[in-house]
Amino acid sequence: MELLCAAVILAGVLALRHRLGEFEVSHSGSRCRWTLLLAVSLLSLALIDTYVLVPQMSAMAFALESATPSAMTPVMTGLHSAYWLLEALKLASLGGLATLCFKDLQAIAASSASTDVLA
Repeated sequence: MELLCAAVILAGVLALRHRLGEFEVSHSGSRCRWTLLLAVSLLSLALIDTYVLVPQMSAMAFALESATPSAMTPVMTGLHSAYWLLEALKLASLGGLATLCFKDLQAIAASSASTDVLA
């Protein structure tokens, strides 16, 4: 589900950028290069979580299940730390995307409010 949402976000950002001319300078938050970078990083972080960290953590937990009950190994602690670091980076990416796109929504709302007053 997480990969699907990240892919939809990336597709939406790419669709917003499609309107940009070849040599046009964009002052729009949702069409700037930072938005594309954040969307690609969001998808790559989800891919790393899904296909690298989670299988390693599952394999290690499966191996620890047959061992004697003890505290978590340092490797498992490191994997958990990496997992939560990636989750924090995903949250920061989503916050950055929301900030950039929210500025555009405010500009659209302000322009539509001014046209409503004129009409």
